Amino acid sequence: MVIKVKKFLLLSSIAGSVFLASPIANAAVNLDELDRSERFLRQYYELREGLSQEAYNQMQMAEGLLTTRDPEKALKLVSEARVAYPEHFHLQILHAEILLALEEPERALLILDELYKNARQDDDFKAAQHFEILNLQLQAYQAQDESALALRLLESSDLQPHQLDHEAQVQFALLKTKLLTENDRSLAAYHGLKEFMDKSAGQQGDSQLHLLSHGPQLAESIYLEAQHAYHQRDYSLAARLAHNAYVLNPNPVKYAQLMTDAQERFLAVFAQRFRQAKPMLVNAISNMRDLLRYEDYNGLYREYLRLKDNSDVQFLLQNQAYLPLNIFEALDNIEKELAYQRIRS
Repeated sequence: MVIKVKKFLLLSSIAGSVFLASPIANAAVNLDELDRSERFLRQYYELREGLSQEAYNQMQMAEGLLTTRDPEKALKLVSEARVAYPEHFHLQILHAEILLALEEPERALLILDELYKNARQDDDFKAAQHFEILNLQLQAYQAQDESALALRLLESSDLQPHQLDHEAQVQFALLKTKLLTENDRSLAAYHGLKEFMDKSAGQQGDSQLHLLSHGPQLAESIYLEAQHAYHQRDYSLAARLAHNAYVLNPNPVKYAQLMTDAQERFLAVFAQRFRQAKPMLVNAISNMRDLLRYEDYNGLYREYLRLKDNSDVQFLLQNQAYLPLNIFEALDNIEKELAYQRIRS
């Protein structure tokens, strides 16, 4: 929790300084002068983040030592500063960062969990502060090879990314993409990254370039999933995944080759299974039209279930977009009618 200086303490401190500075002892305090002094003192505290000069110097030195890779000395300084300011937000963040640098993620998590628990009760708790905590929590889990727990924490978090500035939004998108990919959810990572890039189209800056640079890595991961689907003879999924990889990174020829090959094989399989299912499809659709005409909805439902029980028909229904238009529309109308009748009953 960020240390706050109570207003009555501010006013009393300011009043004392004004009286001391006044050429006439005990003279009435000028309200404008008091207001200026209050603003000055508030700015003074903001500049040092509510810390004493000594603690502020310790925090700055600890940050410098962390940057120069001397976390042991940094830990000593930040620990000393926290004796006087145990609940100071940025001191706790820095303390957790140092512990992560010292490869002590368990201790870092203890600080971060307690910090979040207290900070979220503060009316001034901002999305940027929430993201600072969450980012370090995710790093701590990843440092313990707990990528699944990190993803669970990220997806259950009530952080609203749209409340962050663009740089932080990019960082959040990259974190989520990385965790989804590590947890074998490359397709979800692709859709999430693509959605964010579409929303932030036109944004400039190094962060956007960094976001774009993540595409090839994700594309390769999706390509490996496409290869697996291809070897499992799931050519429809393989074609979709290879297409997603190609969208993210159109340079490798292998993405386009796999996409084309998988699509050709899928169409060949679809055509074969359509030929096998066509007599049954035509007969069932004709029967269901008659049942609709006589409003025999129970019979219609039984005929529809019988149709769907066929493995070839199941395959065709999973890929309805490739059906002839008249068959697609007939099945679609029947499904809508059944849904409507179930709602009525």
